[in-house]
Amino acid sequence: LSRRLDGSEQQEALGRLETENGNLRAALSLGLQATGDTADRLDLALRLCGALWRFWFMHGYASEGRAHLAEVLAVEPHRQAPGPRANALQAAGILAYQQGDHTAARESMLGSLAIARSVGDRVAAACILGDLGLVAHEEGELEQAYERYGESLQVFRELGERLREGVALCNMGRVASDRMDYAAARAAYEESLAIFREQGNRWNTAHVLLGLGNVAADLDESDAAASLYDDALRIARDLGDRRLIALSLLGMASTESRRAGHRAARALFAECLTILHEIGDRNSTADALEGLAAAEEDERGSPLAAHLLGAAERLRETIGVPLAPNELSRYERAVRRAREQVGDDAAFERAWREGREMTLGEAVALALEAPGE
Repeated sequence: LSRRLDGSEQQEALGRLETENGNLRAALSLGLQATGDTADRLDLALRLCGALWRFWFMHGYASEGRAHLAEVLAVEPHRQAPGPRANALQAAGILAYQQGDHTAARESMLGSLAIARSVGDRVAAACILGDLGLVAHEEGELEQAYERYGESLQVFRELGERLREGVALCNMGRVASDRMDYAAARAAYEESLAIFREQGNRWNTAHVLLGLGNVAADLDESDAAASLYDDALRIARDLGDRRLIALSLLGMASTESRRAGHRAARALFAECLTILHEIGDRNSTADALEGLAAAEEDERGSPLAAHLLGAAERLRETIGVPLAPNELSRYERAVRRAREQVGDDAAFERAWREGREMTLGEAVALALEAPGE
């Protein structure tokens, strides 16, 4: 199953899993009842969870997957085989990362890493190092993230793990992009893109296209960025990956906003934000709230942008995700524009505080209820 989800049969495998999701839930429920002499069913549940995380991650079932994993990992841990337990812990960590729960993500990943190292599984250990790099990356620890990605890349190259080599290169491209080293970012992305196309992995191909789109957008190459985002979106829709759809829409919305196409940008941001909130992806929700704030019309006296920026600031503090260096100038422009829209410093600060005091659900509802042109 894992091999089919990583290769050229990815789209077919995801569609089959969606169709069989009810049966998969039943199989997991049976395995979670394992006690005493039914350890084989527990092992089945562990193996299923370890294989299904990609499906849960890609089709927006992170909350459901985390619930299954938490339950199965708690059943007689001492009786669980090292390999399946390590895979399940890694899966739990990845799904927690997707939802911005970095403390839980790191705890699960470190547990998985300890097992992988204890049994001498170098590939698994390198994969988990890369996952820990993802968490560090979201938390703004770019040096640590780059080091983790580099360590994993070295192992994958040594062992001939081509697909995983591409993943590490893509992640290194993201760090270079965040540092505004766009030449290095493009080089890493292009190398990883060649690997993913060679391996027939469309999901990772789409992620690289997103990365290249972000580089083009940062360099004000709007037409190239829009084309790359559109290509990524087509793949995302084919695969039914709701998070990837949302990230593609986020890139497209940001491009439209920079072109001053605020009506189109707001519609794209709203569609993106709806998906992100439904699947619980808090990391990217902050980006979408800030993007919507930047796309607001110049309506004198409107506090909406200030509300959204205040809510996004609070969300970033809560999950520990700071702005990347390449995002700062755009963010500062959005704040200046929001202040000008309110037209009064005291009123702006009040609106910002009100945004910070909102729950995430309230902030998303406010953003989605905002009238368009």
